[in-house]
This record gives sequence, structure tokens and C-alpha cells, in this order.
Amino acid sequence: MRRIFKQRGLVRKLAATETLGSVTVICTDKTGTLTEGKMQVSHVLTSARELISNDINGLTGGQNVNGIESHITALKIATLANDAFVENPNDELQKWIVRGRSTERALLLAGMQSGLDKQKLEKQYPLVDRISFESDHKFAATLHRKNRKQNTLYVIGAPEEIIKRSIDLDIDGKKEKLGTVRADKLIKKLETLTQKGLRVLACAHRDYDAEMKYQNLIELAKGLSFVGFIALKDPLRQDAKESIAITKKAGIRTVIVTGDHKLTAKAIAEEIGINAEDENMLEGQELETISDAELRERAKHISIYARVSPRHKLRIVDALQANGEIVAMLGDGVNDAPALKSADIGVAVGSGTDVAKEVADLVLLDDNFKTVVKAVEQGRVIFGNIRKVFVYLVADDFSELFIFLANIAMGFPIPLWPAQILWINLIEDGFPDIALTAEQETKGVMDEKPRNPKEPILNKPLKFWMTAIFFINGLAAFLSFFFFWKLTGDLHKTRTIVFTLMCIDSLILAFSVRSFKRTIFRKDIFSNRYLVGAVILSAILLVGGLYLPFLQKLLTTQPLDITEWLAVFGISLAEILLIEFFKKRIFGRPIHSAYGLQKRS
Repeated sequence: MRRIFKQRGLVRKLAATETLGSVTVICTDKTGTLTEGKMQVSHVLTSARELISNDINGLTGGQNVNGIESHITALKIATLANDAFVENPNDELQKWIVRGRSTERALLLAGMQSGLDKQKLEKQYPLVDRISFESDHKFAATLHRKNRKQNTLYVIGAPEEIIKRSIDLDIDGKKEKLGTVRADKLIKKLETLTQKGLRVLACAHRDYDAEMKYQNLIELAKGLSFVGFIALKDPLRQDAKESIAITKKAGIRTVIVTGDHKLTAKAIAEEIGINAEDENMLEGQELETISDAELRERAKHISIYARVSPRHKLRIVDALQANGEIVAMLGDGVNDAPALKSADIGVAVGSGTDVAKEVADLVLLDDNFKTVVKAVEQGRVIFGNIRKVFVYLVADDFSELFIFLANIAMGFPIPLWPAQILWINLIEDGFPDIALTAEQETKGVMDEKPRNPKEPILNKPLKFWMTAIFFINGLAAFLSFFFFWKLTGDLHKTRTIVFTLMCIDSLILAFSVRSFKRTIFRKDIFSNRYLVGAVILSAILLVGGLYLPFLQKLLTTQPLDITEWLAVFGISLAEILLIEFFKKRIFGRPIHSAYGLQKRS
């Protein structure tokens, strides 16, 4: 958990660290995770003309506003139908703190940039009623008192929804009928903007009698006068494309789940390397019409879900899980909570709501998609470390069992005293074993396919390698016992040599199990400073056990001369060469990975 926290991810549930390593699909929004979340208005487009961001400066303060009345109206709507606000408007511009959603903050700043003052506008047109943007109705609206006899409704939201609710076209204050031909032209303009990867909103308004009764603004928002489009740009994160490439290499599919237009999502997806053909996209409107069974089948190939609402996210998660996928779902809103809860790994962005964070397994403190990828990598590392510790302890202890069984079968004396066995298990194995839990061997971890969560810790490749270690170390210890016993005739000396050999084997094996894929003979083999320190400490204690009188008495050992030390290291070298040979043979096959991961169908 501490390692993931260093990568700017906060793990809220301990079990999630293991599940992260098994993730096969990541469902993410694009805003703030794949992009920088720094929304800026780039275009204001009406039937009269198009203005880019630089043309907005001081727009309302100009002497001649002919031909740009619609643009001023669009920015006015964007400013008033907006929940964002400046917390400290009396401070300098550079010190402003703007609160609200990223899109609404950008709209508010664009209005201010043009010369509009939200506070003055709200005094001039007092607020009567409002609804915030929700994915269900796809627009925000505010009703303002225009004068004693009239109220004005300002609406901003998804272009398709606003065009559908509009009957007139506002062209610099003049209204013209919005027929099918003009509506089609507006759709073409919309597509032109969205194909550039821009988020596009539409603005409209309508005047009502001040005394008119209504139930809610959703029902009131019809028969509108369409004003124009406001396009916003949000730069891609520099590391987004690299992160997507890493997930692909790791066998993880990234799916964009967004409320934006499908062409906006498609442009972003193509830029970062996600497959975005028409058959790989599904809109929320179509998602409503298909059955769960059909969604499950189509979910195998869909990489973009556009114009979706939070309830759609839950169906998407369920469909993917029904296909056997391990799903990580990103969300930020209150309504995202069911999908986050249902996903195998719920991921809340740090700028999201408290409700989303509460149900999430992982919180992204920097809102960055790269943090998810790093968390998955650490999840794989953690599970890999569990396997390393398991293999190290079991394989090493079983080698001791081999020599005992062999000596009993041959009628030889016991090869080691109980105190020596305890020393090997507690001192020589204990410190390296603890150090292996801090292993950070990440090279090649994200080159493998996700691990099947049903796969046991001890899989077939690990069993084969452990068996090889069992026979290699055990047989070497048995033959050494037999040879030195016959050579010297000194059982006490022989036991000391075998004890030393098994201690040295244990310390060298710790470096071998650092990676199941990479050889021990490499430049960075000593990069785990905790393991190096543990091995040095264990080696010092071993020397003390052979040369310090009180430890000699405890362990029943005696000093070794230089020839005996050379013999021990020579045998250990031969053993590690054989162990490394079998490691390469077993884990070097394409069907297996460094962490025992298996390819998924």
C-alpha cells in the first residue's frame, strides 16, 4: 500500500492490492484522467460566424457588437446556467480560486474573459429556478427574472438534446425557423468540431410569461431558440499515449466510458492509440435498447461508450464481468457509486465526490490514468513477491528434508544437529525472506498477460522449479556429507561443512528467486539493498557461528580452513548454475511468465 501511495494512489482496501494485478479491463472517462483536466473555451460558433478563443477577449466591451450579438448571448448563457463561481473575486486575476466542475469553470472564465460579470448579471436578472447538469437530461438550465412580465430560460448542454428541444434559430437577435435543413447543417458543424477532439456544448434560450406555472425546468425546456455552440479543448496528458501502450502490452484493454459525443471520444482515442472504428463504439441511446445478453456479446469488442449515464456504467461493468473480465472502473460522481461498488476494482479520482471515494478500492490523488497503470504494476509485483517468499522458504527447507531422508535410507548418521537446522531456518533464511517482501523487480512485469485470479500461488512452473531446487540442493548436500565423511572420517567436521554449505546455498538462492524470468548473473542483481543487507548480516552471523566460541558451543561447529571454504563455494556455484539452467528452461517458455502468469483466452 505504501508503494502505491508513492505512485499517487491511495489504497482503501487491502485486498485490492492483489486484485489489481489481475485486472484485464480498465474503464475510464477521458476528462482529467487521459486529459489534463484544464478545460478552455476554444471556439464560439453561431450561425453568423465563428470566434476562436483569442477573439473572446473584451468581446462585450467593444463599441461595435453588430454580427456578434449571438456570441455574446451564448457566453451570457454559459455564464448564468453555471454552478461554478469565483471564491475570491476581489483578488487579482492570477490569485482567483474558481470552484466547480472543470467544464463549468472554463465556461465561467470565458464569460469573464469576454467582459461579463456573473454577479452583476445575477443582480440584473435575478435567479428564479435552476437545475444542474445531469447525464439523464443532458443539460443545465436557469430561469431568470427578465422584467416584471417575463422570465428567461437559459439552457446549455449536449448539442443533440438542445437541437431536439429547439424550434427557432437566434441570429444576432433575429429569430428564424429551425427546419430540418438547418438542423442538419448544425449537426454537420457539430461533427466538424467533435472530430477535432473538442467537447462541444449548445446554448439556447426562451422567454416565458412571469406568471406561468410549471412543474420543473426539464419540462419547461422546449420550444427553445438555438443560439450556437461553445467548443472546449482539454489537452491530452503527455504520458497518456505511453500509459495506453503499456496497458496493451500488459494484456489490459482500456475502454473509454464518457458522457461526451462519440466523435470527440473517437478523436481522443485515436490520438492515444485505442482502436476506435464504428463497430467499436456504442452510444448510451443505443445501449438503452439492447438486452443484457446482446450487450455482453458486444462488450467484447467495444472500446468507446459515448453519451452514457451512471446507470449505463453499471450495466457495462456487469457485462464485462459476465465475460470473465476483471474490471477496474473509474468514476467521480455520486451516481457512479453503484458501478464503482460492482467493479472488481473501484477507482475514484481525487477531485471526485466523497461518496465515490468511500465506495472505491483505490483513490487517484492526482486524477492521472498513469497512476492506475502504476497501481496495476505494483499489484503484480506484490503478488509476485508472495510467490517469491513462498518458493524461497519451501524449496530451501525441503532441501534439508532431502538430505535427512537420504541419510536415513542409507543408514548414515544424522547430517545436521537440531540447533543447526533452526539456525538455517531462522537466521540464514529469516532475514533474506523478510527482505524479499520489499522486492521491486518491475522489469518485464507489464510485458505479461494478466494473471487468472483463480490461479493458485503455487502453479505448475513454480512446482517444477521447486522440485529442481529440492533435488539439486538436497543431492549436493547429501553427496558432500558422504564425500567429506569418507575423506576426513571426522563426523563433527563433516556436519560443519554441510551446515555451512546449506547456509551459503540459502543466501545465494535468495538472489535467484528475485526474478523467475531473469538470470542471477546480471548487473542489477544487487539493486535490492534490503536483500543485500540481509544477506551480509546473515553471512556475518554464519562466520560468527563458525569462529566464535560461545556460538560454536551452541551450534556444535568448528572453524573451516581455506580449502574447505573453497570447496563449499565451488559446490554452491555448481548448484546455482544448475538452478539457473532449470529456471531458464521452465520460465523461459512463451506460455509462462516471470510471475507464473498465464495467457487469457
